[in-house]
Amino acid sequence: MHELSVSDELRRIAFEFFYRFSRLEFALKENGYVRRGHRNIAEVNWWDFSLKFSAQYSPTDSAIHLLKASPKRQIISPDDRLEWEELTFPLESTSLWKMICLLKAVRNNLFHGGKHAPAGWLEPERTHELLVVCISVIVELADLAGIQADFDGRY
Repeated sequence: MHELSVSDELRRIAFEFFYRFSRLEFALKENGYVRRGHRNIAEVNWWDFSLKFSAQYSPTDSAIHLLKASPKRQIISPDDRLEWEELTFPLESTSLWKMICLLKAVRNNLFHGGKHAPAGWLEPERTHELLVVCISVIVELADLAGIQADFDGRY
C-alpha cells in the first residue's frame, strides 16, 4: 500500500490500533505479565496471561470475526522468498491464545509486512476492517484482565 493511497480514516484507525496495542502491552507488563527477553529486555508474557485467563475467555463477535478474517503471516519460503501463509494453531490452542496470535500477526503485518505485493494488503477496506475488530478485541482483553486503569492511563 503506497502512502499516498492511505486515506485519513485508515491512518486514524491504524494509529488507534497501534496506540491501543501498546497500551495493552504496557498494562500487562505493569500488572506482572512480564518476562526477561534477550539482553534483559522486558517483554510481555503473553503465555502467562493466556494461561491465567483462558478458562474465563469467551470469544465475542469481534473475536469470531477476526478468526474468520484469517490474517496471514509473512514467512521465508524454502527458496528464500517472502511469502504469506495462513496462521495455524495446535489443536490444544485455546481461543484466547488464538486471539493473541492473531492480534500480534496484524500488528506485525501492519508494521513490518510487505503490503505492496498482490498477495499482500492491497485492500484498504480489509485493512480497516481488521484494525477495527482488533481494537475491539484489545479492549476486551484489557477488560478480561481487569487492567483498565493502566490500559486507559487513569492513575
